[in-house]
Amino acid sequence: MIGGTVNVLATGKVTGLLISSQNATVTSQSVGSLTVLSGGTANVSSQGSSGGITIIGAQGVTASGIGSGATVLGQNVSVNGSAATSTLGSSASASSASQSAAGVASSDAQQQVAATDTGADDPNKKKKPQIRRLGRVTVILASAAPPR
Repeated sequence: MIGGTVNVLATGKVTGLLISSQNATVTSQSVGSLTVLSGGTANVSSQGSSGGITIIGAQGVTASGIGSGATVLGQNVSVNGSAATSTLGSSASASSASQSAAGVASSDAQQQVAATDTGADDPNKKKKPQIRRLGRVTVILASAAPPR
C-alpha cells in the first residue's frame, strides 16, 4: 500500500509493504512479514508477530507486540513501551586514507577528461552556415553543404 497518511486496522494478519509519505499506523491482531516505511511517524501495534518485520519512521517509531526479531529504525524509537531512543547512526568523519583516495580518483578523472577533449564544443572551431543572397531571396546553407 502506498499513500500519504496511511491507517490500517485489521482483525486478522497484516503482511506486505506499506509506504507512507506522512504518518503510518498499523493496528492488527497479528503481523506477518511486514515492511513499513514512513516519512513521518510509524506506529505498529499487534498482539503477536511471526517475524520478518522492518519498521522505518523518519520522525519516529512506536511499536508494540512485534516481538524481538523486528528491525526498527527512526529518530525516536519506542518498542513495547520502552523509553524513546534514536536508532539512527551518528555522523562519522572520513579518515585521511579515504580522503586521499577520493582526491586521487578525482585527479584521475580530471586527467581522463582533459585527454579526451576534442575541442568540438569550441565556438571558434565550428563551421558557420553560409548566407547567399539571390535577388530578393536570402538562402542560408548549412555548413556541411558544399558551395555552388
